[in-house]
Order: sequence, then C-alpha cells, then structure tokens
Amino acid sequence: MSDLHTLLPRDKHDFERVNDLKNIDQLDLIKLIPELLEWLQDINWPIAIEISKLLLTVPQETIPYIRNVIAGGMISGKNGV
Repeated sequence: MSDLHTLLPRDKHDFERVNDLKNIDQLDLIKLIPELLEWLQDINWPIAIEISKLLLTVPQETIPYIRNVIAGGMISGKNGV
C-alpha cells in the first residue's frame, strides 16, 4: 500500500477503518503501531477496545512502544497513551 496512513481512523467512531485494518498485512500493521496507540488515550472512545484487540495481534511489536509510554516517552512526536 502506498500510503498506509490513509487507513488510520479519522475519528473515534471510525469503525469502518478499524475493520479495514484487520485485513492488512501484518508488516503494514506494525508500521502503524505508534499512531494506533494514540487511539487508546481514552479507553472510553468507541474504537479504543477494537484498536486494542488489533494491537494484540502483534504483541511483540507493540510492547516496546507501550514500555516507552510507561517510561514517559512519546509516540509520534506527541505525548502518548
């Protein structure tokens, strides 16, 4: 896919794009982990649970980003989860 970022949810109700993400290649999904983690900032957002389930399909690749957030790091140049 030429621009993976076009697959990212546009808002907290964008279940259509979340469902589309379930069908992309795992290597492409891994490239989107930092941006997907941003959707977990508020677990009450409608798509947050579905995003978390999606990230659980690539746990080894997601864990380093979560560790960085816990350690006070940043994701994508913004304060993270």
